[in-house]
Order: sequence, then C-alpha cells, then structure tokens
Amino acid sequence: MLSSLHFRLAHASDVTTLYDIRQAAIRQLSLTHLSECEAAAWAKRGGIPRVEQAIAKDEVWVATLGLQLVGWLHRAANSIEGLYVSPPAARQGLGTALVSLAESHIAQRGHQFVVLESSLNAVEFYLRLGYAPSGAQRSSAAVAMRKHLEACPTLNIHPPEIEMTTNTVPVAVNAHELPPRAKTSFYPEPFASRMLGRQKRQLGELFGLKNFGVNLTSLAPNAVSSLRHSHTKQDEFVYIVQGRPTLYTDEGRLQLSPGMCAGFRAGTGNAHNLRNETTDDVLYLEIGDRTPGDEVTYPDDDLQIVRVDGKTQHAHKDGAPY
Repeated sequence: MLSSLHFRLAHASDVTTLYDIRQAAIRQLSLTHLSECEAAAWAKRGGIPRVEQAIAKDEVWVATLGLQLVGWLHRAANSIEGLYVSPPAARQGLGTALVSLAESHIAQRGHQFVVLESSLNAVEFYLRLGYAPSGAQRSSAAVAMRKHLEACPTLNIHPPEIEMTTNTVPVAVNAHELPPRAKTSFYPEPFASRMLGRQKRQLGELFGLKNFGVNLTSLAPNAVSSLRHSHTKQDEFVYIVQGRPTLYTDEGRLQLSPGMCAGFRAGTGNAHNLRNETTDDVLYLEIGDRTPGDEVTYPDDDLQIVRVDGKTQHAHKDGAPY
C-alpha cells in the first residue's frame, strides 16, 4: 500500500480533508481504545480554524497515496501537536512513517528532542518508537512524552518504499475519475443533511492551487449546490457542463443549460445557489478565490459565517455559535 506514498506541506485547500481524517481517527479510537473522557479531550484539541492556522504557519505535513490524502501531522517548534491517520492507512504503518519524518525535520533544525502530547491510550505506540513520559501531565487525558533524538536509531531513516517529495502534482488527469470529497458539507445540522445528493471533486487541490479553488460538482435530482448565500470578499463563478439546473438569486430564478455560466462578485449581497429541479443529473464547474477575512450570509436560513478573534465560525443570526 505504501509504494506510492508521498509527503508534502499542507495547502489551505486541504483543510476539509484534514479535518475529516482527524474526525475519522477520533471516531475509530472512540470505538476501540478511548474512554469517553479521553475522546472528549481529543475532540477539543482543535477544529477547522486551528488547522487553518497551523497550515498558514507551514506546520502541517500531509501524506498522500496516489491522489488520496490519507494522514497528517501537526508539528510546532520542537513538538508534535497532533498525528491523525485514516484508519485503513494506520494499519499499514503510516503513523510511524509520519513520526519518523517529524523527527528528521526537527533534528535538521537543531532541536535535541521531541515533545509529544498524546492520548493515554496512544502512549504504547510512542513507547515502541523510543519515547518516554516526561513527567508532565498536560491534561486529565493526555501526557507529554519525550525522546532525545541523538539516541534515536531511526533518525533520518524512512521505509525505503516511501518517497519523500514536495513535487507530487500531476501534469493532467481525467477529472471524472477523481474520487468525490469525503465530507458532504461543512454546514452544521440541520443544514448539512440538506446537501445530500451533491458531490464535489476537488480539482484545484489536486494541483496544489492556493489562490483559488476549482470543483467539479454534480447534483442528483432535487439536490442543491449550497444554501443560498453571498460572500463579502470572495468571488464565485460556475459553468454548466451537463443538465439544466435552476439558478436562484435575489432577482428570482433562471434555468441554465450546458454552456451557460454565471458569476457572483463579492460584496454585492446578491445571495445565490443552484437547484436541480429536473429528473436528470447536473454537472458544473465552480471556481472561487480564497481572499482571507471572508464572511458569508444566508438570507433564507438561521446561519452565518463570521470571523471571531480571527477565526471562522458558524453562528445563528443572533450571533450565538452553533
């Protein structure tokens, strides 16, 4: 399985997949090892905003198998703050490979040791890699662990089948062959379930695009592209490839057909979405930029995306967080 494994620094566009992997790893541990207290502690160790901040600081490494992102590690200064691997990849030794990568990088930067904050039920994993409890209790469900890298027998040694590279971008691909994004929606409930029937293939992420995103999105009959919304700072554009979706805006409704396109300039307040009101599937390209500081309004629903202390947050119309 690891024959096509690559490592690279995370891109801002990876955040959705990284969060999904993290949640899947926590769910797996909750089913097999973690107590309720420990699972709650893991869940509190950072959501999407914290992942975004770590990516912006170049503190997150990701592991990919072919076109699929399967694990990631958050490294801050001389410590590993988080290690998350999709359950199938964890069984293939990917966690060990990611720790080895972090040890090599830390040593190259002149650090003498690595400090790990770990769930108590993951201590055995780190003990096998030469770590020992440092004596510092970081929380009721976590301990700090340490290893002196000069005594590390695996330092700078990685499994020979693993290729360490930052150049994993393909020249070209067939967009229809890419797997859909794992997470259907970022919306909180009860809105997330309304996105059933929508599938996004993240084309921009595949090529490492940082300034804008590109998705090939399909809508089954009765599915919608999103809640009707408008952005304060980010432009959007759609191009219809297949089917006849209906575009809803503040001006009303308009049925689109293949070859038609529509653009939505940031800051206009013109809320929009696409709805498949036909019996055939719809396929379209959606493109949007990633200007920071964006906020989103949803005129038809009790939801908004706001910035609180520099972090993105879903909130009710009255400002109360979800």
